[in-house]
Amino acid sequence: MTNFTIRHLRNSTLSGTEAAFTKDNVLLGRREGADVLFDAHRDPLVSGAHAEVRIVSGRPVVQDLGSSNGTFVNGTRITAATPLNPGDTVTLGAGGPEFAVVLPPAPAPATPAAPPAPPSPPAAPEVARTIAAPRRAPAPAKPGLTPAEPAAAAQGDSSLAPVARAGGTGASPTKGPGMNTIMRIVGQATARERKRTIVIASCITLVLVTVVSIFVYNSVPRAKDGPPPGEVVLGRILPSVYVVMIRTETGGAASYSPQGTAWSLRKGELGTNAHVAEIFNELGAGETLIARPHTPSGKEPADLRIAGVTLHPGYTRHLELIREVLPFSTADSAFLDTIRACDVGLLHIEPADQDKQAPVLTLATDEEIARVSSGSRLYSAGFPSENITQQSWDRPTATGVSGIVSKKTDVFLGSGASEADNLTYTYQFETAGGGSGSPVVNEYGKVFGLLSAINNAGFMGRGRVAVGGTSYGPRVDVLRELLDKTADERQTARTERWRARLKTLYEQGITNPVPLARYLARFIADREQWTMRSSPLFADPAYTTLKPGEAAWLSDWWEVNAESHWAACVIAYDYRARITASVIDDAQLDVPLQSEVYFAHIGLTTPANAVRLRLRVQVDANPDLGPVKVAVVLVQIKE
Repeated sequence: MTNFTIRHLRNSTLSGTEAAFTKDNVLLGRREGADVLFDAHRDPLVSGAHAEVRIVSGRPVVQDLGSSNGTFVNGTRITAATPLNPGDTVTLGAGGPEFAVVLPPAPAPATPAAPPAPPSPPAAPEVARTIAAPRRAPAPAKPGLTPAEPAAAAQGDSSLAPVARAGGTGASPTKGPGMNTIMRIVGQATARERKRTIVIASCITLVLVTVVSIFVYNSVPRAKDGPPPGEVVLGRILPSVYVVMIRTETGGAASYSPQGTAWSLRKGELGTNAHVAEIFNELGAGETLIARPHTPSGKEPADLRIAGVTLHPGYTRHLELIREVLPFSTADSAFLDTIRACDVGLLHIEPADQDKQAPVLTLATDEEIARVSSGSRLYSAGFPSENITQQSWDRPTATGVSGIVSKKTDVFLGSGASEADNLTYTYQFETAGGGSGSPVVNEYGKVFGLLSAINNAGFMGRGRVAVGGTSYGPRVDVLRELLDKTADERQTARTERWRARLKTLYEQGITNPVPLARYLARFIADREQWTMRSSPLFADPAYTTLKPGEAAWLSDWWEVNAESHWAACVIAYDYRARITASVIDDAQLDVPLQSEVYFAHIGLTTPANAVRLRLRVQVDANPDLGPVKVAVVLVQIKE
């Protein structure tokens, strides 16, 4: 068995960890039983049995096991068993989990033994040991070989045996190595020492070069690892989104009605829009609010029952202010384009269902939210369904989209007085009704906003029609206020800023009541599906001033064409005033006709057979009000 380590580098739930193995075959995948088990939801590029690492002749080898997304070594997809070198990286799926295989260091080499001592001269035959009569030693030879030495030198004799000199019978052998042998020994020792010195110097040089290289590398600015591909980001958030549905029990059978999108926020809670969460408070007998997850092939949905909800206080306060102050824009003859502020809420999961909850998504930090600006890349996933071919809600499939942030604004879609007021994003990506509540994430999969509204062409008898791919939603730190329980405190000052802004918009918008009357006429015609063959006809505005609690007939009889449709628009020039109105005709005196209240304005329609109309207006009693200016515009809607 071989010891080795798998070190997880990046792009997976195991990043930053490592595991040691004492087996020669290691299976990597998402299926239970894998030696390296990746998260089934958060590592979607990994197959059930993705790849195998095995040790062959002491060297690691990686092999793909027919995975869906492939296995890569140093960025190149492999098609067969591939040996790994030190420093190689393995990636499971393009942009997926990346790891390295590390073998233990080789054992340090043993310290070389000292060279053996020169052997003693071999003993000569006994006869050779006879000592001849002393004779005079020859004169020292010049450096180099003597004439008698070339043969021995040519034979490369490097032994330590005595060198016999030619000449005379019974030449006596020397008792130690000759000078040439000693010089060779010294030369060899010097060469070994020189080699050792070179090796030591090379090691020291290598260490110095490495240290300098690390210093230079850390000193030079360089790009950090880039964000993962879009399909990886969407793969991480899709498993954590839910379609919110009303489950209705009728005669033992259940039916489902989709309402919006939610996503896993923290243990026991889902995040969504307030206008989706408030449906819980409107449930009737036999109805339950549930959340069903994105369910890919091979999976079964695990429903979460919703036990309660929490709405952001700013959501309800903004609606109350809208009812106090009707914002109106004369520039485009329509209600001021404003979306519901602080449109965030929590869905509380039944305790018994919390173990089935999908992995939670990570919220962007304040610093990451501050970096979001025009042009920032975004991704979102949810369940848009309005005017879209119906999908099966038994196994719902979420839709993933990408886009950009257009701008960051206040709730009035303009620049706020301070950054604290810029709580709204304008997005550019296609969506539809049903996507409300979807998480909007950055390039690293962190939630920085929610989807709550879309541009639409009004009610055309067939639902809303999205226009221009423009949508809106709140910043996620508004949702975080519910988690850290600071929402009420923050909302107090926010409400007063909204009230002052709405009052200004109201006063600017009602300088001329005709554009509002035109808008109401078109709204009524769309709702009733009346065909408008030409522009509506408008009577000149009539004005009067009424004290609180006072009523008056605002006009004389109006002559109207038979078999036509009409509407009356009544405006009070103080947003605090509450007005009521009724229309009578000359055939049925004192009988109010249909009346519809549009916030502080009144729209009224008449039957097709009316020939003369008269309108009565009353300002409700309010001790805080002085005299109130009131205007009325009579509008004819042609069929």
